[in-house]
Amino acid sequence: MKKDKALALVDPLVLKGICHRGLHNDIYPENSLGAFNNAIIHNLAFELDIHLTLDGYLVVCHDANLLRATGKDGLIEELTLRKIKEEYQLFDGSEIPTLEEVIDLNQERVPIFIELKSYNHNSTKLALKLKEILKNVKNRKKYVLISFFPKCLFPFKGEGFQRELLVGNDTYYLFSLRHLFEGVDVSLNLFNKASVRRYAKKHFVNCFTVDNESKLEFARKFATTFTFEKIEL
Repeated sequence: MKKDKALALVDPLVLKGICHRGLHNDIYPENSLGAFNNAIIHNLAFELDIHLTLDGYLVVCHDANLLRATGKDGLIEELTLRKIKEEYQLFDGSEIPTLEEVIDLNQERVPIFIELKSYNHNSTKLALKLKEILKNVKNRKKYVLISFFPKCLFPFKGEGFQRELLVGNDTYYLFSLRHLFEGVDVSLNLFNKASVRRYAKKHFVNCFTVDNESKLEFARKFATTFTFEKIEL
């Protein structure tokens, strides 16, 4: 999809930059309600990651295992929501949030980039649960759906959401599948390739992850927008 058509699907605020896992810092852990509220206060779009619990809820955490986020071992997909809420806490003492709690907190004030994290071939089940949650949202421009797993994004075709394929360092993967989605999210390293820079001139390309001033300058020059952390805009 050409850049102008893709831009029509998203809130213009995304062009300012997207907070990676919320606007987290020493006070607010990544993917916490505090980090998301901090992004909202600063009028910035934010990105988060979702996993499907054993009993079918969507919780927000980057890793499938809760160990890094909480200090306690446990696979999200093997735990019920109740067990996660009762037995696991982020390092600031707060609970692991559900996606619905984040949506309620935000009230569509800023755009949310939702990364679907497939685990053990549950892509379709994960996507259908997200589809159920998003079916009644008021403004679809406030939600961008991203994933490394194309199957997570296919169920949302024609639903009015911007869908972006995440690509690490594989240009073949990028150029083989780019036509299936409204945009792409690519590693900053890929912008070293002239073919990617040319593609970004006419298409919606978000780059990740910008974490210093030189990368910020580079991203603003070549990408449509960027996902960032550890810097101030």
